[in-house]
Amino acid sequence: VISEGILHRIYHAEEVLSKLGFSDFRVRQYYEAAKIEVRYEQFDMVISKRDEIIEHIKPYFNDIFLNIKGR
Repeated sequence: VISEGILHRIYHAEEVLSKLGFSDFRVRQYYEAAKIEVRYEQFDMVISKRDEIIEHIKPYFNDIFLNIKGR
């Protein structure tokens, strides 16, 4: 079941990634964690913007994972 609270958290996490310049991405909830899916070509960008991603997504999720299969 996808609750309004879950949608709210995912929406804000995806807004963060969009503002940081990511494209063609998805944030999924996995238990209390955010699972980020970006194109393989943007993996380096995730690493370089790691601190900003954590700072802005951590208020909504306990943990943040990167799906290494890519999008």
